[in-house]
Amino acid sequence: MDNAVSTEPETEARSADSMTMWERAQRRVQEGQAQSRQGSIYRANVPSDEVGQRIPTPPPTAEQLLAEAQRSQAFEVEARRIKREAGTRNMWIGAAICVVGIVVTSISYSAASSEGGGRYIVAWGAILFGAIRFVRGLADSRDNQ
Repeated sequence: MDNAVSTEPETEARSADSMTMWERAQRRVQEGQAQSRQGSIYRANVPSDEVGQRIPTPPPTAEQLLAEAQRSQAFEVEARRIKREAGTRNMWIGAAICVVGIVVTSISYSAASSEGGGRYIVAWGAILFGAIRFVRGLADSRDNQ
């Protein structure tokens, strides 16, 4: 019976030297051995090697990269749609402000001219502000198509 074969699984008998850093970290986490060592505290979610350096995470899989690209593309499409809608809204607001300025100017001019002359209001601020807002809205709605 001196030549008895060990019934221990090979993975358990594997020496620490032949294990990769990632395997050692996974084993420590599985065994619950994350602990404090001479002033440096290991966090439970951050695997580290024997000297306390952070272990690099494995590279993302093709599926993960594809999912990230699709999320990014969906985000860009949604951002363009929102900017286009904001541009259209700015066009309408700018046009309304410009029209109000033109109407105020027209009404005050016709009132002044019907009395045989006089002073009238030129609402140039509203006209200019509305025109600028309209043009910016037009540019925003056209850039994202």
